[in-house]
Amino acid sequence: MTSMTKYGVVALALALSGVTNADLKSIDDDELSGVTGQSGLTVAYSGRATLGQFRFEKLGTYQVDGITMGGAGVTADGSAQGLGAYFDDAIATIDIGPDGTLDVRWEPGAGSAIDWGFRANEVSLISSTAQQVSLLSGVEAWGYLRRAYRRVEPTAGANGLPVGSNMYTAFTVEDLSSTVTPDTLGLTGAYVRGTESGGQAIGGATLTSEFSRWANDGAAGFSSPLSDITDGFAAMEYTYRPVSAADSPTGVETVAVEVHGFAADIGMTSLSVGQVDLGVMRLDNVQVHDTVLTFTP
Repeated sequence: MTSMTKYGVVALALALSGVTNADLKSIDDDELSGVTGQSGLTVAYSGRATLGQFRFEKLGTYQVDGITMGGAGVTADGSAQGLGAYFDDAIATIDIGPDGTLDVRWEPGAGSAIDWGFRANEVSLISSTAQQVSLLSGVEAWGYLRRAYRRVEPTAGANGLPVGSNMYTAFTVEDLSSTVTPDTLGLTGAYVRGTESGGQAIGGATLTSEFSRWANDGAAGFSSPLSDITDGFAAMEYTYRPVSAADSPTGVETVAVEVHGFAADIGMTSLSVGQVDLGVMRLDNVQVHDTVLTFTP
């Protein structure tokens, strides 16, 4: 879903570029005093993006080389399914409320979902002494996005920091694979789907009980996502928020991720290490509730 955020930035930039060409008209102070927010901006997006390298550096380095993002057709398996190479038929709706709350919704313009794809040449770790270890090679993944909602709350909490950003997404990973080599992890047929898409079904009554927040329109302040799960999509809702030094367990400013809910079936047809096949893996009805992860730099 990080890629969804990148797509949102691109789409917003394209929308704003059109505004710069419009005729400008001055407004007086009385008119300006009544402006509290703008709602209802809709952007239709179609595109594909490439990135030569992504690096995250701390004591060591996490590095991804040769990235391509777009529709499922950027992968060999997605292309074989007849899907295109562009992330398209995507509609982004941007609303700003009177209190400054920002809502961004990604939904399909037609049909029930948007196909997405990701490809990377290599994923590796580099130590502080420049020793490099390849984790994955020839990574390809594709699936469907049913919808992604993001809400950013500007209101400050008791510690004076912003409340945070809430994100909900309903998606699938239809196939995740990497090349089997003597030096890397090999993945074949890995997937992430809804709990009701295969294996033992949880059932609507249990889902409503387990995810009461979702049953009461709690996902990013929008409609109930339980239908996403029953229709075969994995679902996840989390909040990202800053943590003050006074509230941090280590006494330094940091960030926290609150996972309000996650429900999915996860598996793969083959997992290998250094070309040694470790067999099939299946996790049926994975559920995570009310979990907080606090990251300390």
